[in-house]
Parts: sequence; C-alpha cells; structure tokens
Amino acid sequence: MGMVFQANFQKIALEMIKSTGFQYMDKTGAVCEEQILYTRALADDSKLCRALGADYRSWEKKASELGKAVFENFWDEERKVFFDSYESGQRKVTRQTNILAYLYLNCTEDQKNQIYKNVLL
Repeated sequence: MGMVFQANFQKIALEMIKSTGFQYMDKTGAVCEEQILYTRALADDSKLCRALGADYRSWEKKASELGKAVFENFWDEERKVFFDSYESGQRKVTRQTNILAYLYLNCTEDQKNQIYKNVLL
C-alpha cells in the first residue's frame, strides 16, 4: 500500500508542477533568484532605516551594487532574459527567476517587455 501511495503522490506532484508552470532551476553556485531576493531585502532595509530616521545610505548602496551585479552576471543580452546560474554554463531560464526580476529589480520597460514576451507568455 505504501509503495502505491508514494508512486501516486509522485505522479500527482509532477502533474501539479507541470500544470503550474514551475520549472526546476539550476542551483549551481550563485543563484539569480536568491540574489534578487537579497537585493530586495537590502532595499527594504534601507527604506525601513529611512523611515526610522536611521542611516539608510549603506543599505541603499549595497542594494544598488548587488542589483547591478545581478544584471552583469545573470542578464542574457542576446536572449533578453535572466538565467538561473552562470557557474554551470547551462544558462537555464526559468519563469520564477524572471518573475522575481520583473517585480524586484530595476528593469527598464523594454527589459520587462522582453521578459514578458520571452518567458512569461
């Protein structure tokens, strides 16, 4: 009974993954998705410090520098998308990484349109 349940669970889980558009990401080395979330956390820390009257400039600078590094290391100018990891050499593109970039990075309108067209549609 346990083996049948496990096999059915795996089948159902795979079907759910396929139907939601989730894609397995390349997790080799530095991962774009994590860098985007860390950039956003630094930017939010900056806003919080500013609201509290504390020094926010160092947080703002770190967020800006990391955001630039994400573009330099993960943006594929030819395909107009963000890829998951540069260390593996696969340059795999997933929806979840590009959704986070679209929402949280300082993408230009043209970059947002390219992400929408090349990944989200």
